Amino acid sequence: MKSPDMNQQLPQYRSYDLGLASALVHVGFSLLELDRGNGKKVEFIFTKTPELEEAVKRFWSGELSVDAQGYFEAIRSVKNRIYSSE
Repeated sequence: MKSPDMNQQLPQYRSYDLGLASALVHVGFSLLELDRGNGKKVEFIFTKTPELEEAVKRFWSGELSVDAQGYFEAIRSVKNRIYSSE
């Protein structure tokens, strides 16, 4: 039996939106990496799954509920990641 190709790229979900990225991190999705390829903007990269796509839809429709303190901590965590990897 063949082992899966470790170099095979997983589908990615990408966004420049800090609020969305922070909400996704807060509800349990892993931020894979940051892409600084577009000048000063940072693109947030997640593994694309049906669950993540549903969370994104719920975020934009205002149906994704998170606790305020946890969301604030997620924003701070994502910002720390942005500035610590410059």
